[in-house]
Amino acid sequence: MAIAAEFHIEPEFLVDYAVVKRETMSERPEFVLFDVRERSDVRQYGSMDNFIIINDVNEIIENTEEEFQREYRIPKPREDTKMIISSYCFETGQAAVRRLRNEGYTQVFLYGEGIEDWNRNEEEEIRRFKITYSDLLINQMDENVVIIDIRDVQEIAAKGAIPGSINIPSEQVDEAFNLSGIDFFNMYKIPKPTKDTKIILSCSSGNRSKCAQKQIRRLKYRQVFDFEGGWNEWNKRQLPARK
Repeated sequence: MAIAAEFHIEPEFLVDYAVVKRETMSERPEFVLFDVRERSDVRQYGSMDNFIIINDVNEIIENTEEEFQREYRIPKPREDTKMIISSYCFETGQAAVRRLRNEGYTQVFLYGEGIEDWNRNEEEEIRRFKITYSDLLINQMDENVVIIDIRDVQEIAAKGAIPGSINIPSEQVDEAFNLSGIDFFNMYKIPKPTKDTKIILSCSSGNRSKCAQKQIRRLKYRQVFDFEGGWNEWNKRQLPARK
């Protein structure tokens, strides 16, 4: 009885964070991205931008086109569809790739380092997109920069606002950035930012703005900055000037 050869994915079918990040930010992605972890693991360790969480790669193989479209709201991958698989670790991801390969799917790539690598690189990336008080003063002079205060209306009324900022409360951020250009303008009285517009977010101390930053980045906006310290930092630095 012949023993099946052990499967080892070829190096050219391995992708790293840079490739995955480029795909998540692309307006015309080349790959379909699948995360094959259990949902409990996703809740514990977080998700990756624009990855589709799928229960099992067997659903790609066995579901009808109608079932797959209904469940995941994308067309069922063809055998030549380019896919990137990510899982708990290299071994489980490689097993998922092997399963698809055995069924004739020829363009299946693996993000072998998975969620730990993603989270580590995302933290490093976010650290690059921070704005200090001094930076903010400079950016206030640039009419192309959009400064968004995501505090509640009541907070702003009670404490004041950063000059030149517009208000989009944190719970409305996702909805706002999914509006059409016309609806955004009617709501906020400024043109809707493009995907390359420099956006600076501020809240009270920086916690809500970090969450909003991630939300907007998931929508493929490339220049989303967080004002460190938020209104508290602004107010503290402005007090000496008022005396």
